[in-house]
Amino acid sequence: YMLFATLIFGVTLHVNSPLALVLGVILTLLSSAGLGILSASFILYFKRGDPINFFLSGATTFLGTVFFPAELLPTWIQPLSNYLPITWSLRIVRGSLLQGKTFSDLQSELAVLALCTVVLLPGGLICSRFAIRRAKREGTLIQY
Repeated sequence: YMLFATLIFGVTLHVNSPLALVLGVILTLLSSAGLGILSASFILYFKRGDPINFFLSGATTFLGTVFFPAELLPTWIQPLSNYLPITWSLRIVRGSLLQGKTFSDLQSELAVLALCTVVLLPGGLICSRFAIRRAKREGTLIQY
């Protein structure tokens, strides 16, 4: 997308801190992995459709600042966007690529995204451990 934006639309990328960009991408991947593992754990444990994925897809679309800033949302719902890792990921990517922010400018965003990762990745792994144990005990692991 960035190559397309640069070549076709003439978007200028300002990478003043490749470290912040790479760290942001790595933390985004890890926090997303945590969410994915949580989602899979729900399916294994409850043997039903996955409301976690449905909820997160909707929340990401409307609250995650993907299409429009959170400031355009009703005041009472704006704080919810701060609980989504995608909000912080996009702030880091936009800041480092489009706005030319430095590592020190993006430290608070990186810290929040790191916190999301520290909560989501181990949380997903712990939940998957319980779900797999239960599925083994019930003999339903082969269904998946």
